[in-house]
Amino acid sequence: MENILNTIIDIENEAHAITQSAKNRQSSLQAEIQNNADAMKKSLADRADRRLGIIAEQEEKETVKRLAELSAYRDEELKKLDKFESENSDHLIEEITKRILK
Repeated sequence: MENILNTIIDIENEAHAITQSAKNRQSSLQAEIQNNADAMKKSLADRADRRLGIIAEQEEKETVKRLAELSAYRDEELKKLDKFESENSDHLIEEITKRILK
């Protein structure tokens, strides 16, 4: 009888040790999973930040290019307007005077 009780106690102790080992392993795995998830989030955030930086740089270059194009277009239009004015200033003055005096 005492032998049976000792066997039951040994089995219970072994079951407790197995249960504790499983709980420890579970905690360890949960921490490992959380660490991996955090590392993946950081990696994805870093990649997204780099990509956004590249996109911002490309947009900046395109904006500068477009502004230069618009500036050149404006300059050309102003030249055309100045040329028209210089070629037609006498006529314009006459027309304006005529309209005012009517």
